[in-house]
Amino acid sequence: METSGNKKEAYMATKEQVAAQLMMIETVHGIRLVNRDRLIDTIAGNAGDRRTASFVTAAINSWVAVSGIEGEAEVPDDLLARIFRNFAMR
Repeated sequence: METSGNKKEAYMATKEQVAAQLMMIETVHGIRLVNRDRLIDTIAGNAGDRRTASFVTAAINSWVAVSGIEGEAEVPDDLLARIFRNFAMR
C-alpha cells in the first residue's frame, strides 16, 4: 500500500527530474522558458510517474526544436494539454 509519504517522495523526485530536463532543454537550445516553474509543477502534478514526465519533456523538446524557438519562450497551455491527451491515448 502506498503511503502519502511515498506519494510525496515520488512527486518530489518527479519534480526534480522535470526541472533538470527543462534546464537541459534550455541549455541545449540556448533559450529560457519563462514559465519553467509553472511547467515543473504542472508536469510533476499531472504526469503520475517519472516515465510519463519524461515523455512530456521530450515532447516539449521536440516542439522547441521543430518550432525554431529562440530567446525567451513560453510553452503554451494548449500544447501541454495536447501532450497529456496524446499520452493518455496510448
